[in-house]
Amino acid sequence: MYIANIAECHYKTDNAEKALQYAINARDKGAKSEIIQEILENKGRRPV
Repeated sequence: MYIANIAECHYKTDNAEKALQYAINARDKGAKSEIIQEILENKGRRPV
């Protein structure tokens, strides 16, 4: 799912707001991948 990939890209470049926005969108469209779950659990911020 492309939206999930965009969420992951934003997540890995530390753009928490966009990562969370795309992760929510991906979840709403049915994505259930580990990375989407991780982004949602961490509210878009990668653990340090």
